[in-house]
Amino acid sequence: MLAAAPDEEDDDEDDDGDEEEVRPKKGKGRAARAESPDAGPTVPMSPALAQLVRKLSAFEALVEREDFVKASVIAVDVLATVERFDPRVYLPMLFSGFFNGLSQHADAIEPLLHGTESLGFRALDQLYRVDLDAFLTAQQRPPRGASSEYEE
Repeated sequence: MLAAAPDEEDDDEDDDGDEEEVRPKKGKGRAARAESPDAGPTVPMSPALAQLVRKLSAFEALVEREDFVKASVIAVDVLATVERFDPRVYLPMLFSGFFNGLSQHADAIEPLLHGTESLGFRALDQLYRVDLDAFLTAQQRPPRGASSEYEE
């Protein structure tokens, strides 16, 4: 189960009620049992995510007390939510930096999206998928035949 995390600064003045911090709740749920000692960073909880968390908790409680008729109503709803899941709705702050950067640099990035079948792009894509740290530190080589500022 997930629970709202307490604010670092307990300041009621700028509480707009739109998002809460979320951390795994210690308890009997599967998420709590799988939790590692270092649970990682908290994620702001949107109203849509808060509602989904409530539904998941309600489902677990209903199954525990063997109220399968009500649990099935929630199951249908949650399964439909999962099928049409849009992470931008449930985790908007997680994607904010991505979409801000993409919109700020779209003119530079868009032409590169047309070269995704090249060997260079495919190799870089595979490196990204297998080792994000190596991908981030990999040096880009200029294309053959292009002059380099280091050549004399």
